[in-house]
Amino acid sequence: MESEKPIISKLPINDHHKYSIVDLINSQLLELFFLEHPDVEKNSPRNTHLVNSFINANKKKAVWVYYPWRDIAVHTVSEDIYYKIRTSRNRNYISAEEQINYHSFVVGIIGLSVGASALHSLVLTGGPKKIKISDHDELEVSNLNRVHASLLEIGQNKVRIAARRVWEMDPFVELQIWDRGINDESLDEFIFSPPRIGILVDAVDDIELKIKSHEICSKSGIPVLMATDVGDGAVLQVERFDLGPGSPIFDGRCEKLKLHAIRKHDQQEWLSLAEAMIGPGVLSQKMGESLGEIGRSLRGIPQLGTAASIAGAMTAYAVRKIANKGDLPSGRYRIDIDQWLRR
Repeated sequence: MESEKPIISKLPINDHHKYSIVDLINSQLLELFFLEHPDVEKNSPRNTHLVNSFINANKKKAVWVYYPWRDIAVHTVSEDIYYKIRTSRNRNYISAEEQINYHSFVVGIIGLSVGASALHSLVLTGGPKKIKISDHDELEVSNLNRVHASLLEIGQNKVRIAARRVWEMDPFVELQIWDRGINDESLDEFIFSPPRIGILVDAVDDIELKIKSHEICSKSGIPVLMATDVGDGAVLQVERFDLGPGSPIFDGRCEKLKLHAIRKHDQQEWLSLAEAMIGPGVLSQKMGESLGEIGRSLRGIPQLGTAASIAGAMTAYAVRKIANKGDLPSGRYRIDIDQWLRR
């Protein structure tokens, strides 16, 4: 995966083969000018000289970004200017200080189904520059109802697909790739190896890994967000272990669960454990009925792209609140379109 990262340099990539070039400098600096001069009329001929002078003075701040998977080199503004332009419409809803805190936070995401929506929402809003992502699964056609990917990427690792999507949005994001997934032995390394994560986003199906990761974070004072798409909505479990290290995981709903008791469980046991973690009163009638059909008329749990998008947005919002020490207590938070979108 390292070889597939964007190559960023001050000078054009020195290579013997011909690659496509996309030059964005003039358009980006034009946009920057009007961002810094909101009082200047865009289409006024008398401002043409002022605009051109600004563009020519700032062209030296450009860099080249080469995308090996597309064989394209992009001539673009430097990281600081790019970030300023890209997050300009966040103002003033997100203050400059809040944006800095959000961007400086380190996030770890385990599981890239719903986790991919969380990753996308984080990067889209100018969130953490340093992100660790993990999943060993390969993309299947049935994933395309909720994962932003293409038919051309079927059979590829979900982490690789998500990383490319991120870097095409922001080539300066520092992703740490775990495309073989995580197990008991590597979990500590994922959480604590530099850069140590400031928050864990749990979107993994593995019950054992889920419980162990929450336990480690509880002991270490690392907050956890567990995003779950449920029917036409989503549930976000917030565990503010940063405010009270050693707190019981899942609000104490699973205190009686022991790792040795879940190492060998069948599908129905998995569903029971998953329901216990999410908590009572969350599943809709349709979802409850669907769970009873798994292994009969259904292969897996029904999941919708709309719900995954909601879960991703909820997660990004919670990360931003926690990064800025906002008021977001531990507990379950739910958005249910089926209940809310009614007359």
